[in-house]
Amino acid sequence: MVEWLSASEVLDAEASKAFLPQDAENYQNSETKTAQERVKQFTVLYLIIGILCLANTFQGVILLHMFRTLNLASLHHSDFQIENVLIDRNKSWEIGSNAETDLLWSTSIPGITGWVQIENPRSCTLPLGIPAHNSSDEVYITTLIRNESLFVGTDVYGNGIQEEYAKKLHHLMHCFDYLRQTISCQSDLTLEGLSEDSTETMLVIDGYGVEHRCKSRRAVGQWLIEHAPVGPEFSDIAI
Repeated sequence: MVEWLSASEVLDAEASKAFLPQDAENYQNSETKTAQERVKQFTVLYLIIGILCLANTFQGVILLHMFRTLNLASLHHSDFQIENVLIDRNKSWEIGSNAETDLLWSTSIPGITGWVQIENPRSCTLPLGIPAHNSSDEVYITTLIRNESLFVGTDVYGNGIQEEYAKKLHHLMHCFDYLRQTISCQSDLTLEGLSEDSTETMLVIDGYGVEHRCKSRRAVGQWLIEHAPVGPEFSDIAI
């Protein structure tokens, strides 16, 4: 007698073959191989990550060595706060020598003598200088130019020693050249437009009324005070 199986019975019979002992063993072997392959893959991945970490560490050591050998003359102070400053006219700065204007120039910024003390100077590749302080800064030079310029065209030198006059003139020209180079170094790219004093027949650009991005004068002054060297020999400067 022939027995006929329905379609659903045939599918159930096929599905039941997966649970035969030999199929279960094959399935287990397949899962074992898959797990082993995953372990190999993760091992290779961890090895690659380890190599990259070692490479980055080696690169960091090289960069650190390069940084230590760089010229750190411009890195011996902390970054100063940047702020917007309006460059405006103050006629008090344009008047000749008197008690008020002389005081204004001499006290405009703390530490105007130009002396600063650098901690651990041997850690920076600074140029040679006098122990315990650095060279003068452009703020002092600007004040010096102003003071020296007051003598130009006056009778202070009169018929005095020409050699003394030549030395002072050389000093003044040195200050102008120093300012020329340091101003170029700052590279202030602020665009300055026409002044309010411009007319239809005369265009004026005097730089007033223009906002610049500047280092905080208060922060710079505080840094100069904190790093001021101690001793009467640093109360004034002679270049």
